[in-house]
Amino acid sequence: MVSQLGMRGLRVDLPNSGRLRIPTSQTTDPPPVFIGEGDPIPARRGWLANTSLSAKKAALLSVYTNELLKRSVPTIEAVVSRMLAQDVARGIDKQLLSSNAATADAPAGILVGAIPVAAAALADPQASMVLDIGDLVGALADPAAATNPVLIANPIQATRYGFYGASGPPMIASEFVPAGTVIALDAGDFVVGYDSTSFNIDVSDESLIHESDAAEPIVDSSVIASPVRSLYQTDCAGLRLIEGLDWALTSPAAVITDVSW
Repeated sequence: MVSQLGMRGLRVDLPNSGRLRIPTSQTTDPPPVFIGEGDPIPARRGWLANTSLSAKKAALLSVYTNELLKRSVPTIEAVVSRMLAQDVARGIDKQLLSSNAATADAPAGILVGAIPVAAAALADPQASMVLDIGDLVGALADPAAATNPVLIANPIQATRYGFYGASGPPMIASEFVPAGTVIALDAGDFVVGYDSTSFNIDVSDESLIHESDAAEPIVDSSVIASPVRSLYQTDCAGLRLIEGLDWALTSPAAVITDVSW
């Protein structure tokens, strides 16, 4: 999902440390641009703003026995690597399509500050779809019309959108959009940054890990996490995947719920 939007928007490389500043324009009407001969040219004031990006860490790890490593075909490392990559990508998409505010650890979901749009309720579902899509894209004018509108919907609505032969903006299907909900955004205002040095897959058999989806420090203020596994003692290996990225949407998305199509 992030990569699909990034291909339609702006993709940048993040620095190894620090923040990258992306210039953005303020959502204000332009001044008059036609002037007389010899007259002073209008000077834009307070026009530019900036959005900062810094690499946030998306990571998962998985444990398997060394016996399984020796006996598996194809190798368990390849299988686990693929599965972890899929889970990391799904976790990233879940955050992207949320209304969660930005934190020091995670980017904001694109539904933060999204513009609500009322759903049409016509007897003809296709006619309702046309109105809904038009209203969604129209809501992105802030103040200029969207240059590269993109729709995101549940697979149900995405399938029906294609079934009705829609020739409007491209639609991306995602499991993390509730049925009946459609999101619109201007991909021209979507910026995604990747730390090209951060993506790595490591394997270790000498670590001590807390085996939990909500992992905690092994020992924190004399509290010991549980359950804990010694990879060396149990003859296991742990495979870890880490990716650094961040994104920003510089104009609000629009969202419509309970569509009738």
